[in-house]
Amino acid sequence: MNTPMQIIDNRHGMNEPLRVRFETYRNGQRAILLETLDGEPWTDATRAVQVPVPTGCVAVKDYSENEGLLAVLIAGGVLEPDPVGSIPSGFVRLPVHRLTRKALALAEGA
Repeated sequence: MNTPMQIIDNRHGMNEPLRVRFETYRNGQRAILLETLDGEPWTDATRAVQVPVPTGCVAVKDYSENEGLLAVLIAGGVLEPDPVGSIPSGFVRLPVHRLTRKALALAEGA
């Protein structure tokens, strides 16, 4: 049994410990969902997009209420720091980042 990943959301002066959950969107793209340690939903860190995303990568919501979340996911060891690209989505561009080896192993249930 894998130990779930945990990160600390330190945006806006918070220090909220969060559990990282990996799911799959209907279009087959990977989803990263964050929840409190009590299992309450915190935020969806990613977004399903209409264009292909490279295998092992996610499109990160790092705008509006999720601004700064990308840095939290990188610091928490969920995402690699260097983007592989970006994808237009509405009025913003979503950065696309590769999952770390540990995150990918957990996401795939290894």
